[in-house]
Amino acid sequence: MLRAGGATQAWVVARSLCAYARFDCAAVPRRERATYLELAIRRWAPFPDAVHHVSWSGDQAMAWAWPASALVDPADADVRPDIVRCTPESIYLGQPAAEGAVLQECVEGIEGRVWRDGVLHASAWWPQQPSLPAWNRFLRGAGLPVQDAVPAPEAMPRQATPWVSHRGPSMGELGRRHGRRLAVAGVAAAVFLVAWQLGALLPLAWREFALQREMAQLEPSLGPIIDARESAERDMARVDSLLALRPPHSQTDLMANVAQAAPPGAVRITRWQYDAGDGLQVTLELRQPDPQALVAAYEASPLLDSVSVEPGDGPQRLRLRARIAPAEAMP
Repeated sequence: MLRAGGATQAWVVARSLCAYARFDCAAVPRRERATYLELAIRRWAPFPDAVHHVSWSGDQAMAWAWPASALVDPADADVRPDIVRCTPESIYLGQPAAEGAVLQECVEGIEGRVWRDGVLHASAWWPQQPSLPAWNRFLRGAGLPVQDAVPAPEAMPRQATPWVSHRGPSMGELGRRHGRRLAVAGVAAAVFLVAWQLGALLPLAWREFALQREMAQLEPSLGPIIDARESAERDMARVDSLLALRPPHSQTDLMANVAQAAPPGAVRITRWQYDAGDGLQVTLELRQPDPQALVAAYEASPLLDSVSVEPGDGPQRLRLRARIAPAEAMP
């Protein structure tokens, strides 16, 4: 927990104390968003005495919540966390990214971030650099593919101003700071707003809460499935790499093709040399050697390419050289 002194106290709450959630408010009218978020965050926050901060990027609300009791310092009786302005550490670290996932060093521990369209799509905190399974579970939960290694945490300098906009304190924060002066007006406004919007806003907040609860219930059962899928993906990549090492055609196919494509007349293969990288060299013994006819015959073969003929090691022998056509080039 960091402090900024002065007549008006401002505290920066460490990421280790915060929980994070993103709320899509595109379907909520602008004039109703503040009330909707108050209800939605109250239902989502995992602390009974939650205090929250909301920053915006377009229609996306990025919310951090922390327990008010965690800010109480028994050694400093003059400090009252209920009347100071508090903001989360995360909004002073780094800059938004268009897409991707990073690890960010904090005052305490490491924060994992997933960015999507410049919005902090997901965030998680670990006391130290996460293990590869933990990191990949976080990526999967955010809809990203797994990675082969955990990235190194980024040590970004902390900024004096946040990287997101803040539309001022919420009604709850105003009440905590100026409770006596706003008590009567706040109660009257709250009663009026709740009575007016209860029917429209409660279903939205309830659906958001139900979705968060369902995700929390499904997360333990999804772990083995995600691990099995990651293992299958690694095995598939290994199989693909091994298949890439195979030659395009077997030597049995090549021998049959060379014999079948030979020009009419007695032909005998006296030497056979095959290398997947260098190609094929074959010495043929013919009754009537004809280099042009031999080249024309083997150029028509779907397995051979760049065919050439040169004199062999005897008067009736010719040496055939050719490249092996890729498997995908066959009709």
